[in-house]
Amino acid sequence: MLLAVIAISHGQRLSRVNVELARRSTVEELMTRDEFYQGKTLVRTEWWLDSSRLPEQVIWARLRVFDDRAADVRFEESTDLFTFINEQYAEYFLGEDEYVCLSRLDSDDEVEFRFSLAAVVPPVWDDEPGAFQYLGTY
Repeated sequence: MLLAVIAISHGQRLSRVNVELARRSTVEELMTRDEFYQGKTLVRTEWWLDSSRLPEQVIWARLRVFDDRAADVRFEESTDLFTFINEQYAEYFLGEDEYVCLSRLDSDDEVEFRFSLAAVVPPVWDDEPGAFQYLGTY
């Protein structure tokens, strides 16, 4: 419960899930798919592009943010879901692989990446269950 005490002393809001995470001891026990998604409502979906492949290939990643600020990431090449305690860590994870958020690109990026934003249309993905990985922080 040390995590809970530290978080309270810094004025952070603790959820039942955060307190439970502080109690658990091994990575395998950190979070199950059901625990992660329990009670969550999707607030926003963002589409990200692999900037290292542009303009030759358009490779997508999807970032979803939930009402408790938790987030999940799915890459086009994989059905794996990577989940995080908040959106910021999910963005770090995407940035590490040179992904950029489509909605944050502008005309300067069009010149740099040599493609037209108007021609780029995000995909539609089914939410079929894949491997679930709770990374928490990154």
